[in-house]
Amino acid sequence: MLAAVISALIGLVQYFGLAPALSPWINQPQAGEAYANLRQRNQFATLTSIGLVALIGWLALRETSAGRLKTQGGLMPWWAYLIALLLALGNAASSSRTGLLQWGLIALFTAWWALPARRHLLVFVMQALLAYGIAVLMLPWLLQWTTGVG
Repeated sequence: MLAAVISALIGLVQYFGLAPALSPWINQPQAGEAYANLRQRNQFATLTSIGLVALIGWLALRETSAGRLKTQGGLMPWWAYLIALLLALGNAASSSRTGLLQWGLIALFTAWWALPARRHLLVFVMQALLAYGIAVLMLPWLLQWTTGVG
């Protein structure tokens, strides 16, 4: 999961054209492209998908070991939302159809696995998928606004 989050951050740096400031540690694509240091956007998108699955598994194990999340009303910890958002932004920045398919399949498998006892995990995954959709719509606009690249 850590590799996925770090790669998502690198991908966002690349997407917004800030990678030259971190040369030679980060590959140098054109602004509007993101693939972290994997040099292939589908592999980068797959890494963000693996990160999301690891996050879901970690949350499920955390819940199992700590009991139901009664104190939080079934809400996930704030850091889980932050990680999911970073992974969604990274996947959206990759513009990979493979990543879109994988996140859709993750949502379907979570629905099958999580119901009915872990409905809040499904809600969490659907929120991550919504964040991905919003990122797909907003990232090109933000790129145009911040860099002038369209």
